Amino acid sequence: MSDVSGVLRVEADLTLTVEGETATVSTGPFGDVYVDAPSLASALRIARRVGDLPPPLEQSGDRLAASGLTVVVRVRRAIVARIGEGVESGRLERLAGKERTRLYADGVLTAALRELRGVR
Repeated sequence: MSDVSGVLRVEADLTLTVEGETATVSTGPFGDVYVDAPSLASALRIARRVGDLPPPLEQSGDRLAASGLTVVVRVRRAIVARIGEGVESGRLERLAGKERTRLYADGVLTAALRELRGVR
């Protein structure tokens, strides 16, 4: 398989809807792809559905890394996960079999507090 790192460039400004859950997708200043979900529950529902995709999409972290892409998942402006290029899986992610995926407990906590307070 040839190395395609750095070949794919993504620029986006769109809306993603998966089974009624809506998130916005955009690109950041350094080429990362940002998925902004309105709540932790919606981010989880979207992630679960994406995990049901057939090969080769099921190994999204490795596929994104091979394409030179990083996806940053945010909820209420808090980063809750990163997937793809340059991402080192933590212990929890490795136990779950997720490569090139990192969950951020502090981001999840921040998002949860913002949801409880009604902060967007």
